[in-house]
Amino acid sequence: MRKFAPVLLAIAASLMTMSAFAQNTSGEDPVVATVNGESIRWSEVVIFHATLPEQYKKVPLKTIFDDLLTNLINRKIIVQTARAEGMNKSEEIRQRVAFYIDSVLQEAYLSRAVEADMTEDRLRAAYEKMVRLMPPLEEVRARHILVEKREVAENLIAQLGSGADFSTLAQRHSTGPSANSGGDLGFFGRDQMVPEFAEVAFALEPGAFSKKPVRSKFGWHVIKVEERRASQPPTFEESAPQLQRDESRAIVTSVVQQLTDAAKIVRVQQKMDEGTSKSE
Repeated sequence: MRKFAPVLLAIAASLMTMSAFAQNTSGEDPVVATVNGESIRWSEVVIFHATLPEQYKKVPLKTIFDDLLTNLINRKIIVQTARAEGMNKSEEIRQRVAFYIDSVLQEAYLSRAVEADMTEDRLRAAYEKMVRLMPPLEEVRARHILVEKREVAENLIAQLGSGADFSTLAQRHSTGPSANSGGDLGFFGRDQMVPEFAEVAFALEPGAFSKKPVRSKFGWHVIKVEERRASQPPTFEESAPQLQRDESRAIVTSVVQQLTDAAKIVRVQQKMDEGTSKSE
């Protein structure tokens, strides 16, 4: 991926904002306030809501509508004052406005491209490829008893050898958070546990327990493996949000690459540097 990749990632992320705006501003666009005779419309509130940080964007619009409208009213007052003072006529402001217009056009164009190519067939194909590239990994379901001293762990192992119930011993003696559930840790992969724990757990057969205490930074463990299985890939529905993000980036990258390849581009930075050095 070329150097413009970080920019494309940001653009792809903003496409959801563009889409949300398009969905929420269809149909009527009523006036929701006036400031010195100038209207603020519903669509402006929708745009403002769509540009909020992600944690606030998840809040329903109706919940924070009044706060958003207050901010827009304050902005309108300031903008009116700035225009009255002629600030909108300065060259710097004109350049910045032109830059923002270009940014909106860029996002709108790419949003249209993403919406045109983002089909379910494309997402299904991406999902199937992801599954092919995601080989199943071995997982075990294990219980453990965590204690502070080796001697205590050895005594528990002796009790297990005499037929004691692992779950009962875990409830009585384990200092770990899984004690209440009989030491049950559920299913986990090898890389989800500290190495010394995983090495023993993945070496045990179902129904077997460790014959020696296992030491980790948490203390001394007695481990029992209940089941083994191959991990299952996430469902299409579970993967859909990430697939949409990935495919949005892929579409944006492809579109920009095609347009770049067809464009006549002349970089003048070197000439500018030469001109600067001469003027100095």
